[in-house]
Amino acid sequence: TWHWPAFLVGFWWLLYRKMYLWAFVYFILLIIPYANVIAWITLAISGNYLYYRFVKGRILTVKTSQPSGDIVKTLSELGGVNKWVPVVGIMVSIAAFFMFLLGLILSAC
Repeated sequence: TWHWPAFLVGFWWLLYRKMYLWAFVYFILLIIPYANVIAWITLAISGNYLYYRFVKGRILTVKTSQPSGDIVKTLSELGGVNKWVPVVGIMVSIAAFFMFLLGLILSAC
């Protein structure tokens, strides 16, 4: 299904969900001309599935490493989201906006 956060802020969404390898791959694809559009749309279409596979793999890893331990406690420590990502994303967006404005001002002079 279509995933709007992955479409609008894909790189930040991947970091927020702790999918660092996918965030790195997505970032590299965004640099490549024409591949960036394909990656952008593909992430929006497959974002839910990628996250499902990621979480399923994490759960399987915890179950195999701790077959008799408290799995729920371990998963709650490993899981969750990165709370710093929205703050950094907003700061980067504000900085980019001001650099854009500065570029417009300097090019007009």
